Order: sequence, then structure tokens, then C-alpha cells
Amino acid sequence: MRRRHLLAAAAGAVLARPAVASAQAADPAILTDLIAREEAAALAHRKAGSGIEAHETAHAMALRTQLGAFGRGAPAGPRDSAELEGAARRLAEAGDRWLPAAIALEEDLVRAYRKAVVRLVGPSVLQT
Repeated sequence: MRRRHLLAAAAGAVLARPAVASAQAADPAILTDLIAREEAAALAHRKAGSGIEAHETAHAMALRTQLGAFGRGAPAGPRDSAELEGAARRLAEAGDRWLPAAIALEEDLVRAYRKAVVRLVGPSVLQT
């Protein structure tokens, strides 16, 4: 290996360190927020009887796995609809008119993910 290659590799390692440190600080908080949103959505779908709860639960589980890679855990999700807020609460309380509320919740989740994606640093997190 030439010195030039070693120097380039060393420079790459030094430049990568801030991104890793930044990911260690920011990504777990972002993931924790997304997990809370997905778990709230799962409960809301269960309360509404929409049949989509498992889909939202799978999202939360994938995010929990990624959070675990940082050596962190997320708090337990909501257990009662009284703990829900915003679009999730509206869905849980929608009764027979759950479809428009489910669409509104999904739009809310998409907005949250759009904001999160631009703030995430770790490449493996972005692939999740």
C-alpha cells in the first residue's frame, strides 16, 4: 500500500468520526420519537378496529431493533387511548368513521418521517 492510500484512508477515518459521534447523540432521540409515534398509531388502529395495527407494530419493532444497536431502549408504548394525542387519539375515538382518521394519521406519520430523515446521521439507520 502506498503512503498516499494510507493518508487517504486515515483522513477518511478522521472525517467519519464526527458523523459517528453525531449519530450516537442525535439518532437515538429521533428513533425514540418515531417509535412512540408508531406505537401510538398501533394502539389507535387497534381501538378503531381498522386491522392495520400489526403493520404499525412491525414498524415500531424495526425501529426498536435499530435503537438497540445504539445500546438504548425505548419506553413502553401507550396502553390506553387516554395516553394518545393528536391524530392517533382522533383515530382511536373515530368509531365507524375510522378511515378518514386513519388517513390523517398516516399523513401525520409521513410528515414525521420526512422531518426525521433529514436529521438522521447514521447510514444504517437511514436504511431502516
